[in-house]
Amino acid sequence: MKVLLLVVPLMLAVVGCHLFSREAVKPPPAASGPAPVRPGVIAISPANTTIAFTGSTALASQSGHFAAFDGTLELPTDDPKDLKIRVAVDMDSTTTKIGLLTRHLKAEDFFDVAHYPKAEFVLDGVAPPLDKSANSTVSGQLTLHGVRKAISFPARIAVTPDEVTFDATIPLLQTEFGMTEAAKKTKDEVPVTVSIRGRRR
Repeated sequence: MKVLLLVVPLMLAVVGCHLFSREAVKPPPAASGPAPVRPGVIAISPANTTIAFTGSTALASQSGHFAAFDGTLELPTDDPKDLKIRVAVDMDSTTTKIGLLTRHLKAEDFFDVAHYPKAEFVLDGVAPPLDKSANSTVSGQLTLHGVRKAISFPARIAVTPDEVTFDATIPLLQTEFGMTEAAKKTKDEVPVTVSIRGRRR
């Protein structure tokens, strides 16, 4: 009887350890796949967006654009006032139809891409228009040529269940971003046009 009393607890201990060890090495449940993209977030790229500019002298005007940039447009609701935009531009992707002009714009007396390779815009807020025929007023922070500055400009923003469109012309002054040498050779004001066509679904 004493032997039986010793054996039973021993067997229970062995079985318990075996069950515990099986539970401890149980593999974690399989992943259900990649995390879903947050609703309302649209990637901004040259595939759905254009960013262009026009520089002028007293005699002529020349247009160009940026070929490389990325960012996001977020609109979790159907109300444009909830819009958020962040765009970073590769300034070395500056492009015009004239190779010599393109190289000059990248040089020290204009964009100086060697020292300031990126420009960035972050939208702070959208003030809705007074009526449906007017533009919204967009405000945000623009970093260009190493200078960060608050700017505001009119924009036409349209929202449908399938798409968000954003069209704006931003009048930038080169001297406000430290581009004083550029402003001596061209008109200070350079309009920058932005057009976004973002698919919501």
